[in-house]
Amino acid sequence: LNVARSESPRRFTFIGTDNNVYTCAGSCFKPECITCPSRTLHVRREQDLSPLRLVQETRPRSPETRYRWPTFSPDGSKLAFAWAGMRADGNRFGVSVYDFNTGQTLDIFSSPMERVVYIFWTPPGKTLSFLLEEPRGLDLALAGLKEHAPVRVMATGEPLFFDWSRDGKRLVVHAGQRDAPPSDAEVKLIRVTAVDHSVEKVLAKGNMAFRT
Repeated sequence: LNVARSESPRRFTFIGTDNNVYTCAGSCFKPECITCPSRTLHVRREQDLSPLRLVQETRPRSPETRYRWPTFSPDGSKLAFAWAGMRADGNRFGVSVYDFNTGQTLDIFSSPMERVVYIFWTPPGKTLSFLLEEPRGLDLALAGLKEHAPVRVMATGEPLFFDWSRDGKRLVVHAGQRDAPPSDAEVKLIRVTAVDHSVEKVLAKGNMAFRT
């Protein structure tokens, strides 16, 4: 069950049985689908001499598309979510962000093979971090809120757990390696700038049962 709640404004979202993203506020009498196929009005004449009439048509989206990990921005004005399904450009996995103020959706990241398995906003709400499933393990990626934004890989490992400082300038990562013994796991403090990142300190090393 994928459900997220925002307190400002009071709103929550969920994945429906049709695998689309729904959102609502208050008593949630009528949820709004923000990933359902869009409907457009076209003028059509059925026969040469017949009157013009408006016809509502649905622009289909790939029926295999599934949405997961709905995650509100810290101020509740945006919603990030992952998707999996064939697109026209051949990409099958990605991350998009819906803006409640404009009603617009931006595709932040897309890939033909890297599945998104977790999403987390940085506390300032200006960037988005998410985990990508790779053959070698997991990649922790960071991207800005722009269409097909450049993606920066912050860390790699499996298992991989992380958390951000309140100002978004430091990141703690606890990661191991798939084929390495548990004693090789590390907890690192990473300093993050707008253009770069570096390990500031290794906080712990070795087999730690409480990974998060």
